[in-house]
Amino acid sequence: MITLDQAKELVSLLEEGNQEGANELLVKIAGDSRNPLFNEVGKLTRQLHDSLVNFRLDPRVSILRTARSRMPATA
Repeated sequence: MITLDQAKELVSLLEEGNQEGANELLVKIAGDSRNPLFNEVGKLTRQLHDSLVNFRLDPRVSILRTARSRMPATA
């Protein structure tokens, strides 16, 4: 997460018109591997990926798909 000091520095850079410095600070903050937000997003992404792979590999899905294709169409 961004610290109060980093936020103050960002505001100061923007008020001075130092867009390049502000951009560099944002890149540094966002790229910080210790940033818990990015770590949590990474964990959630991995869990979603694993769940989708497991769902696709679940033999029950194939059985349901086959059974559904044999059902008569309804209007």
